[in-house]
Amino acid sequence: MYGDFLLVLVFLLIIYQDFKERAISVWTIPLIFLLSLYLAWSDFIWEAWFLLFNVSFIAVQLLGVSLYFSLKHRQWINVTKDYLGLGDVLFFLAITPLFAPLQFCCFFVASLVFILLGAGIYHLSIHKLKTIPLAGAMSICWLLYTALLSYYNLSSYNDWTLLQYIYG
Repeated sequence: MYGDFLLVLVFLLIIYQDFKERAISVWTIPLIFLLSLYLAWSDFIWEAWFLLFNVSFIAVQLLGVSLYFSLKHRQWINVTKDYLGLGDVLFFLAITPLFAPLQFCCFFVASLVFILLGAGIYHLSIHKLKTIPLAGAMSICWLLYTALLSYYNLSSYNDWTLLQYIYG
């Protein structure tokens, strides 16, 4: 119970910091990871291979983005240097224990799509954006996702409900 509350507080702090300063405190990443591991190990459904799968998924995504930009620019591009902040990548890794594999993939892709759409609308209608507060925006997505799971009494460690929803 306290782990959930502390995790929500850390996510709220990340939202504030990332939107205000476009950076997050260095201690928030290990704290999220440790709290996430604590919550995962406290749930009897979670399995250790979930973490390995989710980290591998992030690695494949980052490699794919690096390859895309490297081919586009005809030289090796490190995406954490020019396109993604290191804090964002570490944030992605820190939240991996919070999900079963299918839910993580769906959450990750859906949150990036919503963030991209929101940033695009904001950029076109209100103010030009130079950077996107990705960790902060993904924290908002996680809070909304967690509220939705809580409302329907579902677990982020159980892919079965999501599979039933997808396949009817």
